[in-house]
Amino acid sequence: MDINSPLYLRTNNDKSSCGDISDMYLLVDRSAQAGFHLIQFTPIQDTVNPSPFMGISLFSFNPIFLDTRSLGIERRLRHNRPNIVDYRGSVRQKRQILKRLYESQHPDIKIPLYDRQIVAYAVFKVLKNRFKRAWVNWPGIFSSGDVDRILAKHQGLYERVKFELFIQDIMAKQWKDLANYARKKGIRFVMDKPIYPIYDSAEVWANQGLFYLNPDGTLKCESGCDNPRDPFGRQKWGHAVFRFKEKPEEVVAYYIESIRHLVSISPVVRFDHALALSWKYYLIDKKTDKGRHIEALKSCFFGPVRKAFPDVLFVADDLGHSSKKIDKLLRDHGVFGIRCLQWVHTTRHREIEKYPRLSIAATSTHDTDSLGAWWKKLSHDERRVYFKKMTISRRLRCKKIRISLDQMTKETISLMFNSRSQIATVGLRDLLGDLRRYNNPGHKNRTNWRIRSTVLIGEMDFSFIESIIKNSKRN
Repeated sequence: MDINSPLYLRTNNDKSSCGDISDMYLLVDRSAQAGFHLIQFTPIQDTVNPSPFMGISLFSFNPIFLDTRSLGIERRLRHNRPNIVDYRGSVRQKRQILKRLYESQHPDIKIPLYDRQIVAYAVFKVLKNRFKRAWVNWPGIFSSGDVDRILAKHQGLYERVKFELFIQDIMAKQWKDLANYARKKGIRFVMDKPIYPIYDSAEVWANQGLFYLNPDGTLKCESGCDNPRDPFGRQKWGHAVFRFKEKPEEVVAYYIESIRHLVSISPVVRFDHALALSWKYYLIDKKTDKGRHIEALKSCFFGPVRKAFPDVLFVADDLGHSSKKIDKLLRDHGVFGIRCLQWVHTTRHREIEKYPRLSIAATSTHDTDSLGAWWKKLSHDERRVYFKKMTISRRLRCKKIRISLDQMTKETISLMFNSRSQIATVGLRDLLGDLRRYNNPGHKNRTNWRIRSTVLIGEMDFSFIESIIKNSKRN
């Protein structure tokens, strides 16, 4: 069982709460008591904006999750909108807290002892704060991405680089402490791995040969999606894209390195947009805005990754396809695919009773509506597809759909948890009856990825999901 949550959680009415790691301990306790075994988070990497998929390094941890309480520091940050997080304000304040802590402790940071990609991230952060523009426009040697040479010629950067490494040390320890606590409770975290970094990132800057760039370093091709089965239509994301076709071995080696960073927290990893790894990846020419599909690496990717991590549970976000070849590819490598009933237009997702064992049955994802909001949008015929499968339908022996949102939510979750899928997942919004969206793909607005839970964790009612877990024998 899996409970997933990109929500900014809180255990008290502190309006400055924004997903602090300390708040997650109680979520672990409540989840373990209900019978869950997995908790899925959206990516926890450092980002330029609230979207967890707009990361500047897969080897980083976002300071917005800093647990200030364990550091013995009280903080107060006013939010104009109590249920919406002030992302930049929160990050800025937490970095200030860490700066004071760093200056008081004078930690002995030895840069050569850190992983190259983590050092690259730290140097990038320092230079980004210094030049205030995209790395391609940095002067002289700084745009080269040659971290060792830059540090050798500009030793004045050392103290600020050490501060960035200090932040990462603190965040890594807090995440590992939380993961160890969860493990003792029988809970593992699902670590979400974005497929691409943004162009103006430490990853692209320090590894320019791995991405589709022009000779002058500008972005040649950007990421996106154009899958005819995807209800969100053609999307342009703007990330830099790995040169899978031209440098397969180097790209896979890099992926393995970044996966190793994630499994230091938990041995469960979810590949975002896995179709680019198992089917085709989509390239959009930056100049013409025209896109083209290129064959994915498939077994050339999953084979080496599985060999490198034989004990890791891998999940592939394969929503948006109906190919038996992709199903077989994932099955051959022991990778879980996803079935989500909200894709009612597709037989493979609509027929819950036929879900394969090696799959995850999901009530919702971070890109979909909550169950309640989804149900409201369904046509009468679409509702009937699921209503006739529900216990209440058989009990009432009627053809007319008479069901409240609360009943629908419980009945639908029960359907998913009684499927053949080895793992069943429920969104925290679905448990809370929260109709808001985490994210509306392809639409820019002020609430995407910024919603704070309106219910305190201690006041969340897990009794009905605990009953469903027991009745479905998933405990």
